[in-house]
Amino acid sequence: MSKYRGATETYQVKAGEGLINLAARYNVSPSDLAALNNLKPNANLLLGQRIKVPKLTTTYKVKSGDSLTNLARKYGMSNKELAKMNDISPLADLRIGQTIKVPNR
Repeated sequence: MSKYRGATETYQVKAGEGLINLAARYNVSPSDLAALNNLKPNANLLLGQRIKVPKLTTTYKVKSGDSLTNLARKYGMSNKELAKMNDISPLADLRIGQTIKVPNR
């Protein structure tokens, strides 16, 4: 049984990918990724196979008092990283009700 309890999304396996390198990319153990997909930990993945992977980003609705700086700090990243994730300037002012992408943590 997988220990991962967060949101997931579907991912289509590409050439050369396996449980070990995909688990590293999504910051979970290979055994948790296998369990999430009802696979054996040593299973070979097939090109084009669809598997569940942890969702890396989610959305956040900006509230009163939020800024790029304090949200970046809350999610453990720099202003520049959060701005780049959202295709906005690191100096941008956020608007109440605006939806931005943030790491799924």
